[in-house]
Amino acid sequence: MAHMSVVRSPHAHARIRSIDTSAAMASKGVVAVLTAADFKPVIGGPLPVTNSFVADKKQVPEQFPIAADEVAMPGAGCSGRR
Repeated sequence: MAHMSVVRSPHAHARIRSIDTSAAMASKGVVAVLTAADFKPVIGGPLPVTNSFVADKKQVPEQFPIAADEVAMPGAGCSGRR
């Protein structure tokens, strides 16, 4: 049986510069470590979701199932976790 774990950003709003997956891949029992790059061929566009206005950006940001360049969690606390 395989289990999945999702690692979220510790920041409510940040740019993704890089993701180091080496420690996760070196862990015993890990089958795969996936990032947005792995899903790029199958993500056709943003999710059809309700509007969530981000005042700092003065717009409604597009929302994707996995962050690629930037994480933005409107309404999240300063820790970035809900």
